[in-house]
Amino acid sequence: MDTKAVKTFVVLSETLNYQQAAQRLSYAPSTLTGHIRALEQELGVRLFTKVGRQLELTGEGQGFLESAQRLLMDYDLALRSVVPADEELTLGVAGCELIATYAFSPFFDSFLQRHPNIQLGIHFSSNMQAPGTILSGDVDVGMHCAPSRKPLPGLDGTFLYREPTSLVVHKNHPLAGQKGLHYADLAGYPFAAPHADCYCTSEMLKRMAGVDVKPDATYYLGIMQLVLHKLATEGAILSCPYSAAQWFTSYGDLQVLDMAEEDVWLWYGVFYKAGQTLPPAQVTFLGEIQKFAEERSRQDPKHYLTR
Repeated sequence: MDTKAVKTFVVLSETLNYQQAAQRLSYAPSTLTGHIRALEQELGVRLFTKVGRQLELTGEGQGFLESAQRLLMDYDLALRSVVPADEELTLGVAGCELIATYAFSPFFDSFLQRHPNIQLGIHFSSNMQAPGTILSGDVDVGMHCAPSRKPLPGLDGTFLYREPTSLVVHKNHPLAGQKGLHYADLAGYPFAAPHADCYCTSEMLKRMAGVDVKPDATYYLGIMQLVLHKLATEGAILSCPYSAAQWFTSYGDLQVLDMAEEDVWLWYGVFYKAGQTLPPAQVTFLGEIQKFAEERSRQDPKHYLTR
């Protein structure tokens, strides 16, 4: 499979505009069209269709997108060697505190032990600010979560897996230890989150609103230290990734609520600026986090799904 054609497909799926994609890739329109046609012939399916004047991905195209993103990432990694053991390098990583500090804590611990010559600089941001931080060049890679695997404009990378969202409270909370809770049981309790664009919180509140249940209040506090203080002192509820909830319950005075409701699932991934030559430290980081995600999915396929 021609990686140039795969790259064309990924960029066109982001722009859904042949002219914009051709400009971004510095291709003649005929070259771009040829790439898509050749890829469709090889796969035996239509990847794009037109609805009126609007270009859209077909169902087959949407299904191929994640594999295409992963293929390009693997290709980039294969082209470059790992970091020399005696070379000291730096790497900037952006992500919200919930993801970078708690959800992926085991990865960062392992990475720093395996690669002590790479100096990590983790820049905490809100979830929706992370892509912009990458595009501005302030960091090399970023962690991001979303309800779907929609491509991020201007970025390459991949969504690693999806996992459920958990509700966490202090062990002294009135709901702690109760079994089979429903959204109605959460009415009247406040929610606390680091940022207003936290999908863990917004998607959970959306589910609750769908059955006409509202929290007492919702606090967006900027940093997790204040969020955890709110849980301990005011009976607030935290909606967070399943993996972060496991960390909290292992090292703190927090408990996961036993919910009878359907899980809220979110995709988690790692991304970097499109079209750049990846330095060795970045290559190593991307390869290691992909291995970590694959291992996490193998060990716990119930909570870490790749599809």
